[in-house]
Amino acid sequence: MEVTQTKTTEFKTDITEEEFKSYEEVRVSGVTNMYNVSLVSDLSDLSKDKIMLIMKNYEQLMNFYPNVRI
Repeated sequence: MEVTQTKTTEFKTDITEEEFKSYEEVRVSGVTNMYNVSLVSDLSDLSKDKIMLIMKNYEQLMNFYPNVRI
């Protein structure tokens, strides 16, 4: 899995818009603490690795997928 950002601010990610939206739906629901990665994984059907990648690059992903904000 990869998330890279070049000096020209081009953003590249293995996280799809659909995956980011699944993460956001869980986050906004308030059902769980987002650091409970196992439960977030169960609720979003995302792998733990993808969740950690989203958490690490959340701000960049929000900018990359502006229509996902719920």
